[in-house]
Amino acid sequence: MGLSIDYSPQITIEDLELNKDDWSLFLKTIARDDIGFFDVTKRSELISSSQAIFQRFKEKKTFVQIGIGGSSLGPEMLISALGDNKRKFEFINNIDPDRLHDQLLNLNPLDCFFYFVSKSGSTAEMTAGFIIITNWLKDSGISQEQWSEHMAFATDPVKSQLLELASTTGVACLEVPSNVGGRFSVLSPVGFLPALFAGIDIDALVAGAEEIKTRILNSDLKENELNTLANSLMDQLTKGKNQTILMPYSSKLRDLSFWFVQLWAESLG
Repeated sequence: MGLSIDYSPQITIEDLELNKDDWSLFLKTIARDDIGFFDVTKRSELISSSQAIFQRFKEKKTFVQIGIGGSSLGPEMLISALGDNKRKFEFINNIDPDRLHDQLLNLNPLDCFFYFVSKSGSTAEMTAGFIIITNWLKDSGISQEQWSEHMAFATDPVKSQLLELASTTGVACLEVPSNVGGRFSVLSPVGFLPALFAGIDIDALVAGAEEIKTRILNSDLKENELNTLANSLMDQLTKGKNQTILMPYSSKLRDLSFWFVQLWAESLG
């Protein structure tokens, strides 16, 4: 027996009047200075700085990104969904020693580019990965004085332990905007740099994001896709359907589901 659920929202005139107030609050929220994810795509310097680092290290055969949560899930999704598979990628987001050993086992450190990503610069998992990898590099004959030839950082541009370390070691440092939460940082150097190594056109990626923004800012709430989806979810909730499932049928979108879990859970508590 199959289960059929009607996802078309039962929107009344009263709902639309209420939505106008909600919509006004939404517009004020995304315009706040401390919430920068919605307009981060307008910062062209984040693209150019990522491109500069890519040009410097583009001969590296393996890209290794070390971070957790938003410093990994969004970029992983980009690579698996849109990457050209011409380079090897490893995302180190788990400090389990067996898993990390397996990830490093068949890598040649001279062929690798290491990208350490942490907004605070002191995330425990990233720090642990940093210690393990730099010791591994040392054992391979790569000293601290040579770090700048094999790695880059992405972190907060104002205050961060990685920022301080970059100033003393000469390691290149890209920006994770202070007003952009980690789970939303994929359209910043956090996602731009691995995307470039994967052959993804980040200008087209940003253009696509801008197109979506235009559609969800449609002031005609009856035609607005974001409003329609929100009403659909709320309508199902009133019918006792309180579970949300994202089921991508393309294997290339498998990692989208993992990122969605973080976006949904951290955003809604």
